[in-house]
Amino acid sequence: EHADAVARPGDDRHGRAEPCASGHTQEVGVGERVAEHSLVGATGRGQHRTDQQGQHDPRQADLPDDGLLSGAQARPRIHERQAVGQLGQHLADAQVGRILAELSASGLDKNTIVVFTSDHGYHLGEHFMWGKVTLFEECARVPLVVRVPGVSKTGTRSEGLVETIDLFPTLAELCDLPAPAYLQGRSYAGLIREPSGAGKPSAYTVVSRGNQLGRSIRTKRWRYAEWGAVKAAELYDLEKDPMEYTNLAKSPRHRAVVNRMKDTLANRHRQAESARNITGR
Repeated sequence: EHADAVARPGDDRHGRAEPCASGHTQEVGVGERVAEHSLVGATGRGQHRTDQQGQHDPRQADLPDDGLLSGAQARPRIHERQAVGQLGQHLADAQVGRILAELSASGLDKNTIVVFTSDHGYHLGEHFMWGKVTLFEECARVPLVVRVPGVSKTGTRSEGLVETIDLFPTLAELCDLPAPAYLQGRSYAGLIREPSGAGKPSAYTVVSRGNQLGRSIRTKRWRYAEWGAVKAAELYDLEKDPMEYTNLAKSPRHRAVVNRMKDTLANRHRQAESARNITGR
């Protein structure tokens, strides 16, 4: 999935999460506001009807098992979505503030790296979805905020792409520790030092929804996704269509982009599988 850090890398998303061994990664962006899914506890497949304390959650009671909402179901939730989003942002901001204040009061802020992130995003009605297992930006991108004493610059952002698997090697470099050679991720400490850097050329995301496995590749401008067969491919122009409403995969004008993104996705998949075979994970 991707993310965001005060050094802000992008999606996807992610931003917006998956285990290194299976290639489950996401783009990240350094320094973005907390996503509006902070307080919702459902899985997106209708299997979890409780809140984070394990109590019955009436917000989830009428969700279908696949997390897909009809227009009639989605419309009444718009105001609820906005309220939950604002509440989640305020709560997360308050808790981060408490942690930073305590670090400052104890003097530990001078030698403590702070990372705020998540493992996935969450649909709250976008695309008539309610849940977390899709390849759209709302799910693939995660928040990522990084504060490194003496390194990160206050209030800065980065548009460079990074992935959640990059966090381990990043922290290793920042702490002057050796990172295992088998890690799939790459350090983005350079983006924290200089947010105007390019970041990765693409971010790879994998999710499972029921019996289907979805994979996507995200560059600065494009997101290309496949659900099982190539014929079910999706292509979105994130510059002109940031909400991903128009699938361009079958557009003759975008055939070259589709082919390029398809090859990139296949290469990233092979790299992830190869790394998993090496580590046995």
